[in-house]
Amino acid sequence: MILLQVICTIWTCLFIPLLNAEEFVPKVTETLSEYSFSIKSFDDSNSLIRLDNQVVWISSDSGENWEAVKEIEGHIVELTVDPLHGQDRAFVSIHLSPKFYVTDDRGKSWRALTIPISENCRLGTTCSIATHPTEKKYLIVDCPCFITDNSFFQIQNEIYFTNDGESFYKIEPSLKKKEDDHITSSSCNFVKSSKDSDIEGNDASILCLFSNHGYDSDRHLSAAYTQLALSTDGGKTFKKFDEFNDKVIYQYKILKSHIIVSTQDDRYNEMSPMDIWISNDASTFQKARLPAQVRHVHMYGIYEDSIGRIIIPISTIFTDEKNDQPAPSEILISDSQGLKFLPVEWTINPHFGYIDIASPHFLEGTIIGSFHPSFDYSHNKGKYNKKIARYETKISVDNGLTWSNLKVVDEENADSFPCDITRPERCSLQNPFYSI
Repeated sequence: MILLQVICTIWTCLFIPLLNAEEFVPKVTETLSEYSFSIKSFDDSNSLIRLDNQVVWISSDSGENWEAVKEIEGHIVELTVDPLHGQDRAFVSIHLSPKFYVTDDRGKSWRALTIPISENCRLGTTCSIATHPTEKKYLIVDCPCFITDNSFFQIQNEIYFTNDGESFYKIEPSLKKKEDDHITSSSCNFVKSSKDSDIEGNDASILCLFSNHGYDSDRHLSAAYTQLALSTDGGKTFKKFDEFNDKVIYQYKILKSHIIVSTQDDRYNEMSPMDIWISNDASTFQKARLPAQVRHVHMYGIYEDSIGRIIIPISTIFTDEKNDQPAPSEILISDSQGLKFLPVEWTINPHFGYIDIASPHFLEGTIIGSFHPSFDYSHNKGKYNKKIARYETKISVDNGLTWSNLKVVDEENADSFPCDITRPERCSLQNPFYSI
């Protein structure tokens, strides 16, 4: 009897408010402008921010009312809400200037920060900013520079770090430049890429890739030297990795549980096979076991799934002159340690093309893969293209164990499609998306 009374009480508390509740009607506000504009939102708030004809506007009521920001001076080229601190922080970049503006209170106030770039650095674009997932005062700023050296017009860059959010110091490359090196470049990122990072290291730990390239009088590559180095003090001192001595480091990427590095043994052949190296502690690297030689790995397309496996798209874009038949573009998935990779079976197109994948964080276990056919314009080869390459797009909802076509769900307009959408094995969505 007591249990029945409790159930009735709970039901009454839930049902009566539903009877009295008014029907929800969304409020729509129109904002007019003579110019096209970009609009962004802060996380979990009614605050919006937009860039409209070189003016930043702020709204605290979901766009009903707007107020122009007057503190920002200069030609504004980019407005960015911090992807790691989207609740309250945004940045504004100034055209061809080492100055940018930052807000930490959803646009209510702004402060200017200026990067102390070198005198011979003429900015080609704006400086880019990398933020720390937990320490908001830690910033890495990358400034691209145009520099003329012995008739070579170069694009180099300078990296700066701040641990107080105000004063910046330049990160000096641990790889020294030689007299015959014409192009130098650096890239640095925080070892902690997310708040839930599993990689050990303090908040000031950063990983940097330094590269030097030399060219002969015909502007052909004559020397290529790279160095991957770890700093635990914000780039003041570095420790290099001996595993990569005498190798050319192509790229690296820091994920939640792994750091991935791709290398080549041949310094002068961009088509030489690549090796993939994995680290779980930012201290030592092990070479991964691959099912076959790989030659094209783009680090921006690498993901780590919800169970810690690494997903790598391999795109066969062009080949060397001795190879008439291209290797297939494919997707490789590792074991949980990230050291042994196997191919996904559905990518069977023996053609040149790009592989793109997306693994949305809000859909755990879901992977979408898409193959985009292309031609080998680099060597004008095409005799192996006897069959017309086709787009292939598939989805997996079990971390890549099984894959299926994207089913079209549009019964009302089924007759408008050129095929029978009830048969997804023959009629499916082929979406030429690109991962972001």
